[in-house]
Amino acid sequence: MGGFVVAGQAKKAKTKASQNEARIGIAIAEMQGTKTTFDAIIARAEELGKLLDQLVVRATSALDLLESEPFDPTQHAVRFQQALTLAMAGRDIATTKVVNESGDLNEETATFKVRYRTLIKEVEDV
Repeated sequence: MGGFVVAGQAKKAKTKASQNEARIGIAIAEMQGTKTTFDAIIARAEELGKLLDQLVVRATSALDLLESEPFDPTQHAVRFQQALTLAMAGRDIATTKVVNESGDLNEETATFKVRYRTLIKEVEDV
C-alpha cells in the first residue's frame, strides 16, 4: 500500500516537473524573442547614430562652405540647397523614434539608411 502511495506521489511530482519545464521553456522562448527585438533596436540605433554623425559632418562642411563668402543667391543656390537638405536629413533622423508605441522597430527608420546614404554619396561626389 505504501508503495502505491509513493508511486502516486512520484507521478504527481513528475507531472508537476513536466509542467514547470514547459512553462520555463515558454519563458525562455519569450526572453529570446525579446532579446532578438532588443538586438534589432540596438543595431538600428547604432546604424542611425553613424548615419547622423556622417550627416552632421557633411552639413557642417556644407554650411562652412556656404558661409565662406558673401551669399549670392544666383551663385550659391546649389550650395544652399545641399546644406539645407543635409540639415533637414539630420533633423529627420534625430527626431524620429527608433521604436513605435508598441515597442517594435519604427519601420520608417528602415528607409533612412538607403535614403540618406545616397545623399551623402552624392554630396561626396560633388
